[in-house]
Amino acid sequence: MDQIIIGVDTHKSSHIAVAINTQGTRLALHEEIQIHEAELERLVADKAPKLMKSHGISTLTVAEMLILVGDNA
Repeated sequence: MDQIIIGVDTHKSSHIAVAINTQGTRLALHEEIQIHEAELERLVADKAPKLMKSHGISTLTVAEMLILVGDNA
């Protein structure tokens, strides 16, 4: 099985992501990643709207919190 490497550069107002294989071939286009990112934001905002509105907490951080502790923080 080929390994997939995913890199995400997170900033306050934007995120840059790429998925490549071990030979460096890009597997996911930036547009595809943006679509998935928007869907993740929608899902996380639905489950944890107060956390999403908190200053300085990114969508990815809230998603990780939901994965670790569930939606009853």
